[in-house]
Amino acid sequence: MLLSDVSHPAPSLPPGLNNMFGFQVFNSLSFQIILSSPMLLYAKSLGASATVLGLITGMMPLLVIAQIPAAKHVARVGYRRFIFMGWGTRVGFIFVLALVPLGGEYLSNPARIGLVLFLLFGFNLARGISSAAWLPWVTTLVPDAVRGRYLTR
Repeated sequence: MLLSDVSHPAPSLPPGLNNMFGFQVFNSLSFQIILSSPMLLYAKSLGASATVLGLITGMMPLLVIAQIPAAKHVARVGYRRFIFMGWGTRVGFIFVLALVPLGGEYLSNPARIGLVLFLLFGFNLARGISSAAWLPWVTTLVPDAVRGRYLTR
């Protein structure tokens, strides 16, 4: 009998990781609203130029590079704290960004476009910086035997 013929039961995810997975799914959905079509449609409705729409679209991949200088600080601050500070900062930017449409009475369309660009820059910068800690944190939380399955899900 070969060792490859022996079937081993697949190890299950430790308790709590399903909660982490659920949070990550919700988190992914929420930032897709901020970085995707709704934001582009809102900017377009304000009269944003093609250049501004391109800036909005390109900010996320451009600012992910911020994880490189942030990486040297992650271990000192701690993975969990670094992630939560980044998520908290992002939520703050989302909250203020959600208030921008309510300022139509007080702000002109060019001012609202500028505010949207500023807030999206802050959101994407915080996202880029905090993403430096995500994989190391997942590595510490998810055991080796189930990490591939967790990340695939």
